Amino acid sequence: MGQFAANPTSAPAPAQVGEDGGLLPPTSRASRLVAGAVGVGIGLLAIVTIGAVLTRADQPYWMVVGFEVVALGASAFALLIARGRFRDGPGMALLCVAGALFVAGVLGYYSTKSTPGAPAQLLLHGRAVAMKPWALLHTATAGILALLAAYEVLRRNTRSMYYLARAAMSGAPLAALFAVGLVLYRKSQAAQTAYEATAEAALSKALLPPPPPAPFLPPWVTWLGGSLGAIVALVLFCACAHCVIRAFEMGRPRA
Repeated sequence: MGQFAANPTSAPAPAQVGEDGGLLPPTSRASRLVAGAVGVGIGLLAIVTIGAVLTRADQPYWMVVGFEVVALGASAFALLIARGRFRDGPGMALLCVAGALFVAGVLGYYSTKSTPGAPAQLLLHGRAVAMKPWALLHTATAGILALLAAYEVLRRNTRSMYYLARAAMSGAPLAALFAVGLVLYRKSQAAQTAYEATAEAALSKALLPPPPPAPFLPPWVTWLGGSLGAIVALVLFCACAHCVIRAFEMGRPRA
């Protein structure tokens, strides 16, 4: 009977599947179409920009050429996403392309500023070409791809919408509190600016400046309200950030 006894060490072990070992759903058709359009559009823009800089520029713009090469590589990855590649992480792939386009657009824009106050432009055969629309196009496409990356993660689990709703419930009063604080700050700045202008006009006429206006609220009320508002804003921000993070965590594949 001993030779027929089951040997626990000889039995094949069951396959171990990790917590994140499940397959992700295929990339949505909308994301693939937009990624393909972005890849074609940004790729053509990069080729045209590189050609114009190398053949028509009055001075070398090597930083623009370098960042357009980065954008050209990002457009190639966007076309691969459009063909259904990177199924193991379509959200991260879209986010990486978006980050590359954003960095290329912003840094390429600032590289054409000769001085901090000068306009960003390319000089092509004596003609100034503004770089602001070029940078805005890169930034807009990066934002669209980033939104698609978030969509690819959030659509995997219905519980993500639940946490997004809770994030909106905590983010709405936070935005309202920020708006009220911004309005009060601008009013105080406007009053201070008006008083300084009045005082400067009085001094220019050898007159005594008027006394500063009395505060709208007592100082202790302003201090108490600002302290309580800061605490409430911090709590709302933490709650909103936590719910947003949980919404994206719900999109992780489960075994």
